[in-house]
Amino acid sequence: MKKTLFLSAFAAAFAVTGTAFAHHPLGGANPDTLLNGLISGLAHPIIGVDHLAFVIAVGLAAAFTPKRFLSPLVFIAATVAGCALLLAGVTLPLAEIVITGSVVALGAMVLSGRRFP
Repeated sequence: MKKTLFLSAFAAAFAVTGTAFAHHPLGGANPDTLLNGLISGLAHPIIGVDHLAFVIAVGLAAAFTPKRFLSPLVFIAATVAGCALLLAGVTLPLAEIVITGSVVALGAMVLSGRRFP
């Protein structure tokens, strides 16, 4: 009974989903000014649950490394590099799947409780 209820709820969730707008503050458009970019950058992780999960996981993972500030700095550098690629017109394939995979991988690392070099 529980399995049938779960599968029905899962199917219903997929049936009612619509288009996702990752850059909600700008209506789905790319930022064209510094202020728009700042607003988009600050709002994007908050309204994208997968992105917020990754930001939190980076912070938690940094707590388990000897160089606590290196992980967040690498994350920020990668974010800036990704933004530069976007502005250069480069579209990375399967970006959302890679983001989801990275959340799962980083979450598994954090949950393992081990320290990583």
